[in-house]
Amino acid sequence: MGRSLGLLTLLVLVACIYGQQGRVEDLTILNVDRHCDISSQLVQITHKIKLENTNASPTKTFLFTIEPDMAPHVSHVGASKDSVDLKVSKTTLQGNPNVLTYAIRLPTDLTKGKTMDIEVEVVVTHYLHPFPEEVTQKDKQFVKFIGNHYLYSPYKVVKQTTKVSLASKNVESFTKLKPSSQSDNVLTFGPYENIAPLSISECQVHYENNNPFLTITSLERTIEVSHWGNIAVEEKIEIVHTGAKLKVKSISSASFSICKLAQSFS
Repeated sequence: MGRSLGLLTLLVLVACIYGQQGRVEDLTILNVDRHCDISSQLVQITHKIKLENTNASPTKTFLFTIEPDMAPHVSHVGASKDSVDLKVSKTTLQGNPNVLTYAIRLPTDLTKGKTMDIEVEVVVTHYLHPFPEEVTQKDKQFVKFIGNHYLYSPYKVVKQTTKVSLASKNVESFTKLKPSSQSDNVLTFGPYENIAPLSISECQVHYENNNPFLTITSLERTIEVSHWGNIAVEEKIEIVHTGAKLKVKSISSASFSICKLAQSFS
């Protein structure tokens, strides 16, 4: 009796875990419009997603995954429907435990044949790389972005389009997976149709971005509350520039030039 009860408890626990994870076969993404803003030092990606339940069972969980190269740099993932925030929590993707996966709780059960529109926002830091890594003071700063032409999703995507907003219209190069185009400082990729789950097609953009790339390396805040109710706040912040490094002439060359100049006046 005790053994049977223990087995039943284990089965219930497993069922609960899989219920929290969600079943990939429950949903299809009918359409996704992505807006990737790389005009600053951050990568901010907004996804407008239309879901359809293609399974007989109702579901209340949508799984959102991040491609492996971008996963270590993710600082924020949020979701909403009609400007109302949805609960987002980390979970495990069945069959792919190493893929960074988030479970998004839908506001209502999505039954068979019904659709729902949601929005997912992702913010990524320290992902844009200066190229070249060193510039002179007169040079412009160019950076390289490496992403995915497709939404990296465990679901089939029927149709999708991506727009990339840049800091300027000065683009050295970008991958041209047809259809693709440039209009001023915006690149458009797609529409692409019937994309298989977890598909990756590398998208590279090399463009001018002269914005400062600032990183806070240390922040110390002191809050002092007096007996009289006064509050004093002091913050010590250390900031470094993590964009392109500045080329500096070697000391030996500079010293040589100064010596020659001094000799000319002697």
